[in-house]
Amino acid sequence: MNYKSERNDLSLNTIARYYGVPMAQIRSWNPWLKQDRLRKGEEVVIYKSREELTLHRTRRGDSLWLLAKKYRTSVSCLKTWNQLRTSLIHPGDRLIVGMR
Repeated sequence: MNYKSERNDLSLNTIARYYGVPMAQIRSWNPWLKQDRLRKGEEVVIYKSREELTLHRTRRGDSLWLLAKKYRTSVSCLKTWNQLRTSLIHPGDRLIVGMR
Protein backbone atom coordinates (compact mmCIF):
# COMPACT_ATOMS: atom_id res chain seq x y z
CA MET A 1 0.00 0.00 0.00
CA ASN A 2 1.09 3.57 -0.46
CA TYR A 3 1.01 5.93 2.49
CA LYS A 4 0.70 9.61 1.59
CA SER A 5 1.73 12.14 4.23
CA GLU A 6 -1.07 14.56 5.06
CA ARG A 7 1.20 16.88 7.03
CA ASN A 8 4.70 18.27 6.93
CA ASP A 9 7.61 16.76 8.88
CA LEU A 10 6.11 13.31 9.65
CA SER A 11 8.82 10.89 10.80
CA LEU A 12 9.37 7.44 9.31
CA ASN A 13 9.67 6.16 12.88
CA THR A 14 6.09 7.28 13.59
CA ILE A 15 4.86 5.52 10.45
CA ALA A 16 6.84 2.37 11.34
CA ARG A 17 5.32 2.22 14.83
CA TYR A 18 1.80 2.81 13.48
CA TYR A 19 2.07 -0.06 10.96
CA GLY A 20 4.11 -2.34 13.25
CA VAL A 21 7.10 -2.70 10.94
CA PRO A 22 10.77 -1.83 11.55
CA MET A 23 11.91 1.54 10.23
CA ALA A 24 14.78 -0.24 8.43
CA GLN A 25 12.19 -2.25 6.50
CA ILE A 26 10.39 0.92 5.39
CA ARG A 27 13.76 2.28 4.22
CA SER A 28 14.44 -0.91 2.21
CA TRP A 29 11.02 -0.65 0.52
CA ASN A 30 11.66 3.03 -0.29
CA PRO A 31 15.34 3.38 -1.24
CA TRP A 32 14.72 6.78 -2.85
CA LEU A 33 14.01 8.40 0.54
CA LYS A 34 16.84 10.73 1.52
CA GLN A 35 15.54 11.81 4.93
CA ASP A 36 13.79 10.28 7.94
CA ARG A 37 10.94 12.77 7.63
CA LEU A 38 8.23 13.13 4.99
CA ARG A 39 6.97 16.37 3.56
CA LYS A 40 3.25 16.93 2.99
CA GLY A 41 2.12 14.93 -0.06
CA GLU A 42 5.21 12.66 -0.12
CA GLU A 43 4.47 8.93 -0.42
CA VAL A 44 6.10 5.77 0.92
CA VAL A 45 5.37 2.12 0.12
CA ILE A 46 4.44 -0.07 3.11
CA TYR A 47 3.77 -3.82 3.18
CA LYS A 48 2.03 -4.84 6.37
CA SER A 49 2.45 -8.59 5.88
CA ARG A 50 3.55 -11.13 3.29
CA GLU A 51 -0.04 -12.39 3.02
CA GLU A 52 -1.06 -9.05 1.53
CA LEU A 53 1.37 -9.37 -1.38
CA THR A 54 0.55 -10.90 -4.75
CA LEU A 55 3.62 -12.67 -6.13
CA HIS A 56 4.36 -13.86 -9.66
CA ARG A 57 7.10 -16.28 -10.75
CA THR A 58 8.32 -15.05 -14.12
CA ARG A 59 8.40 -17.27 -17.18
CA ARG A 60 10.06 -17.04 -20.54
CA GLY A 61 8.47 -14.22 -22.52
CA ASP A 62 7.36 -12.22 -19.47
CA SER A 63 8.17 -8.53 -19.35
CA LEU A 64 7.39 -5.84 -16.83
CA TRP A 65 5.04 -4.25 -19.35
CA LEU A 66 3.07 -7.50 -19.80
CA LEU A 67 2.95 -8.11 -16.04
CA ALA A 68 1.81 -4.53 -15.39
CA LYS A 69 -0.99 -4.99 -17.92
CA LYS A 70 -1.99 -8.40 -16.51
CA TYR A 71 -2.08 -7.22 -12.88
CA ARG A 72 -3.47 -3.73 -13.67
CA THR A 73 -0.56 -1.75 -12.32
CA SER A 74 2.32 0.21 -13.84
CA VAL A 75 5.87 -0.69 -14.79
CA SER A 76 7.00 2.05 -12.40
CA CYS A 77 5.16 0.38 -9.48
CA LEU A 78 6.62 -3.03 -10.35
CA LYS A 79 10.12 -1.56 -10.41
CA THR A 80 9.58 0.20 -7.08
CA TRP A 81 8.02 -2.78 -5.30
CA ASN A 82 10.82 -5.08 -6.47
CA GLN A 83 13.67 -2.57 -6.14
CA LEU A 84 14.57 -2.95 -9.83
CA ARG A 85 16.84 -0.38 -11.45
CA THR A 86 16.15 -1.66 -14.96
CA SER A 87 13.26 -3.45 -16.65
CA LEU A 88 15.32 -6.61 -17.15
CA ILE A 89 13.77 -9.72 -15.58
CA HIS A 90 14.63 -13.41 -15.92
CA PRO A 91 12.58 -16.63 -15.95
CA GLY A 92 12.19 -17.86 -12.38
CA ASP A 93 12.29 -14.41 -10.74
CA ARG A 94 9.67 -13.92 -8.00
CA LEU A 95 8.17 -10.48 -8.29
CA ILE A 96 5.68 -8.54 -6.21
CA VAL A 97 2.93 -7.65 -8.68
CA GLY A 98 0.26 -6.30 -6.36
CA MET A 99 -1.24 -6.13 -2.92
CA ARG A 100 -4.55 -7.38 -1.58
